[in-house]
Amino acid sequence: MKSLKKILVPIDFSDASRRALDAAVGLSARLGGTVAALHVVEPLRLAKMFKRLDLPEYTEKATAMAKTKLGDFLESTCGGHAASIERIVVPARRVSKEILIQSGDDPENLIVMGTAGRTGLGKFLLGSVAEEVLLRASCPVLTVTDEGAPAKLAADAKACLPVKTILVPTDFSEVAHAGLEAASALAVAFGAEVHVLHTLDARTREALEPLFADEKESLNKLFAEALEDARKAVHTEAEDVAKAVTGGTPKIQEHVSEGDPRKEIARLAEELHPDLIVMGSKGRASHTKNLFGSIAAYVVRACSQPVLTIRVTSDSD
Repeated sequence: MKSLKKILVPIDFSDASRRALDAAVGLSARLGGTVAALHVVEPLRLAKMFKRLDLPEYTEKATAMAKTKLGDFLESTCGGHAASIERIVVPARRVSKEILIQSGDDPENLIVMGTAGRTGLGKFLLGSVAEEVLLRASCPVLTVTDEGAPAKLAADAKACLPVKTILVPTDFSEVAHAGLEAASALAVAFGAEVHVLHTLDARTREALEPLFADEKESLNKLFAEALEDARKAVHTEAEDVAKAVTGGTPKIQEHVSEGDPRKEIARLAEELHPDLIVMGSKGRASHTKNLFGSIAAYVVRACSQPVLTIRVTSDSD
């Protein structure tokens, strides 16, 4: 992620939206790209006894009011940065669909969405909106929580999103490699340090234990060797990515552990307090088994840090 064209921020006027704007302005200052604030006016759902109400007129009035409210929200949140933010207010039946339309199909765009703290995605933008965007977006998606929401953005745009530590999980796949590449490029842009983590899945040990019932020492030796191989693989991948980054050489710390990969990411996030977590995710065709219900989904829901998911689409997607 060397540069951005457009940074789209869905707005529901919550503290999470303010945090999302904060992050968007900070990223724009570092990586370029126009910040666009989007508010979707949903249709009024009425019982039959209200059939005489002029719905087109209602929609027109609601849209006009939303434009005013969005302008006031940006002024109160962004201060001097508000004038540079594009404002989009549109009526639409599905908020998630409109977010995806406005974000376009360009991988150099970015969606920045707020979430309601560690309670998960469900409270943001009427339920499943953030989840569907994460599943289907073609471009990267940054989710930020409403924890510690600022009243106003910093006067210096580059100070709006301070990033000094970035955590990146890897399983050595193409998808994970894309996340590490993006994290390393961001580390150079922000002057941050990258921590890359690989976890040897404990379920492998559980599966092998019956086969080594009388050879526990052999099993322990097998896993000790696997952990050492993992350390070498992490080091090699980190070196390769660091050499490929343009504009500087990121500092990368390496971590290898054994356990539940999801919980190990959360544990290290709790220990390091990174400013950002970066993860690769699979393309849209296979989203159900590759994003939600997966490690990336758990991290977005469980961790308080902003999580950037980098979309990787293969020819089969």
